[in-house]
Amino acid sequence: MARRVVVDGSNLATEGRSLPSLAQLNDAVRSFGDEHAGDDVIVVVDASFGYRIDEGESRFCFATDNEIAMFANQDNGTLKDLANWCRDADLLVHDAQYSTEEYKTHAGFGHSTYEEALALAEQAGVKELAFFHHDPVHSDTDIDALIEEAMGNHRQSGGADLNAFPAAEEQELAL
Repeated sequence: MARRVVVDGSNLATEGRSLPSLAQLNDAVRSFGDEHAGDDVIVVVDASFGYRIDEGESRFCFATDNEIAMFANQDNGTLKDLANWCRDADLLVHDAQYSTEEYKTHAGFGHSTYEEALALAEQAGVKELAFFHHDPVHSDTDIDALIEEAMGNHRQSGGADLNAFPAAEEQELAL
C-alpha cells in the first residue's frame, strides 16, 4: 500500500545555497520520488494565504507570496478565479517582487511581477493597487523605477491608467 509522504520543498530548493533554485528543487523531488517509488509524494513550498475583507461598501484584498503565473498555468485555480476573488476591491495589496526580466530567473519562487499585478488589478476592476513584498535587494529608488517602468509597459500594451504605488512600512490608507 502506498504511503503519503509530504516534503517541504523550501528546504530542498535552498539546501547548500543562499537562494532557492527551481532546478535544484525539481532534481531533489525526482530523486526523492525514485527512492520512494510507489509512494504518493506531495511537495509543499511555503503555503501562503490571501485575505479579503468586506465591510459595508468597502473591500480590501491582500495577497502576498502569490505567483500569478501559477494561476495563468491553472496550477492554483485560474486567473479568472483570482480576478473574481479581488473583484472591485477598493484596495488590493499584491505581491510584486520582480520585474519581468528578473522573473525569468525566479519562476516558481512564489512571487509575481509588477506587470502581472497591474494586469490583475485592471482585470478585477480594483480602485487602488499597492505593490507589496519588495525584493530586499531593491532600494526604494529601484522600486520606484521598477514601478514607473511597469506602469509605462502597462500603458504601452493598451492597459488603463491605474492608481498604483509601493506599499511602505507604517503606511496608513483609508478605504
